[in-house]
Amino acid sequence: MTRHLLVAEADHIQDLLFRSSQLREVVGGSQLLKRFSNDVPRLLAEALELTLDADVEIITTGGGGFYLDFADANTAQRFGAALAEAYYRTTGSTLSVIARPVEYSGKDEDYPQASEKASEYLHAAKRQGSFVALAQMPYIAFCESCGVGLAEAHEKRSVDEAEREESRYLCPACRAKAAERVDRSLGQFLKPFYARIVSADSLDSKDKMEWPHDADSVGRFDPRNYVAYIVADGNDMGQVFNKCSKSQAKALSRQMNESLQTSLAAPVRTFRQSPAGNTIQQFLPVLPLIMGGDDLFALVPAPWALDIAGHLCRDFQKQMTEFARAQGILADSEAITMTAAVVICKANYPYYLAHKIGDARLRKAKRVVKALARDEGHYLSAVDFEVILGSQVEPASWSQECDYLPTLRPYWVMDDADQPVVLPPRAWGLPLDILGS
Repeated sequence: MTRHLLVAEADHIQDLLFRSSQLREVVGGSQLLKRFSNDVPRLLAEALELTLDADVEIITTGGGGFYLDFADANTAQRFGAALAEAYYRTTGSTLSVIARPVEYSGKDEDYPQASEKASEYLHAAKRQGSFVALAQMPYIAFCESCGVGLAEAHEKRSVDEAEREESRYLCPACRAKAAERVDRSLGQFLKPFYARIVSADSLDSKDKMEWPHDADSVGRFDPRNYVAYIVADGNDMGQVFNKCSKSQAKALSRQMNESLQTSLAAPVRTFRQSPAGNTIQQFLPVLPLIMGGDDLFALVPAPWALDIAGHLCRDFQKQMTEFARAQGILADSEAITMTAAVVICKANYPYYLAHKIGDARLRKAKRVVKALARDEGHYLSAVDFEVILGSQVEPASWSQECDYLPTLRPYWVMDDADQPVVLPPRAWGLPLDILGS
């Protein structure tokens, strides 16, 4: 039976999330995006009177990307238009949808080819861009949170009485993001991560742990008020998904979210059981800002940032590799790896600049990791880092006039710290564990 694959992806997700002046609204944006991905496709199917798993099958919806399978091409196009409109009305941002769905047999073995073709169509759609008419008025206030949106209300950004802040002009997107984080709500974004840290008895307790309200609350773990941001991403996950059948893609997507949250929660639990963690039982010093698919951006205490990043990459690689091999997606000689960049900076340093610098450092490290796998056949996760001094806004550049060059970057995450360190041939860099020795 012929099926039609529709692919869509949110545009400039980081701009949407970082278009806020407070960390809480970044979390609210991630929570809003998570809730949209989980709920809206099903709600639209009901509104269009479509039967799930017959008229429309939801394959993956993580990280702002949507892979949807339809029985009819016209229905797929109507659904794509409705999804894009719903996304704009919810977030004020755009969603790229392929111009026409990819027709294929509907068989599992033919899905990888259809998925790869749909991904090519999506890249073309994103290059073309989306066009949205903006409201124009001669007398109107701009949002005081993001500074770019047109305000629709003058109100308090939060109803939290502890803040007692003044009313501000707010745009629809910032109001929606702020609303997601009121009343200490965990929501779909933070609750699964929270549940992996606390016991089952504490999950529904009224006396929940407090999340960081701002970076200063995490900076107190360092005597100089430094914090750290971790930017992490899986390597070549697009190629892994292109090998998957439809059922494998569904399972891999679920496992990826599970592994990412579990891999970050494990070192956080260890930290809370340490002498330092025992003094702050009602405070959780780690705040995920972006956590979807294999993408992570999190605020963590600076003294433990490299250790957390190392455990994150090691556990993610182990869990994802074992799952992919068991599903028959990867051969025994292949592995799924992760790269992380740690940016250490003052607590008052803008989070979006920390992400920009971390993302640039991450891309360089990922090129090294991918080259090692491609040229040498060795699959290793890696961690890189940068310390921000002063008002630096770009990654540090190194010229030949410097006294030293950072030629040992990135730092490799070895499978087992108890085993002798044996780096593959021609692999530059050092094991991450050597930084703590």
